[in-house]
Amino acid sequence: MKVLVLGAGAVGTVSALKFVQDAMLEKLVIADAVSARASLLADRLNDPRVSAIGLDAADRATVARSIRETGTTIVLNAALPRTNLDVMRACLDAGCDYIDLASGGSDDDGIPKLEDQFAMDREFKAAGRLALLGMGADPGMSNVYAAYAA
Repeated sequence: MKVLVLGAGAVGTVSALKFVQDAMLEKLVIADAVSARASLLADRLNDPRVSAIGLDAADRATVARSIRETGTTIVLNAALPRTNLDVMRACLDAGCDYIDLASGGSDDDGIPKLEDQFAMDREFKAAGRLALLGMGADPGMSNVYAAYAA
């Protein structure tokens, strides 16, 4: 698998550490709006399969281009939930699967809600792609989603 992790904060760091332990990992690209943060994490991992780029997760076109250029097969969105819809659309544009760790928002704050993301289900199914939402919400939610996916 070729993975693009968006966000090199605490959760992105833990996720990257887990990915490099997986023998199926062919490539891991760590991306963050602060390119130095992505580079520090890549250097910390010290693995030839890992690289870093500066990338704004809210920039759909650039995320899609980065997915294509890196050959990414799955994106893990560890950036802020406000980027979820843009990243999901970039995954559809570029043809890869999608996982995020959190959703949020209320009617007044403009942040996408789970319902907004679930509304894209038909598009993902039509494209033959998978979108797993809220995989960082524990306990329980990730177990429910994993059971459904299985």
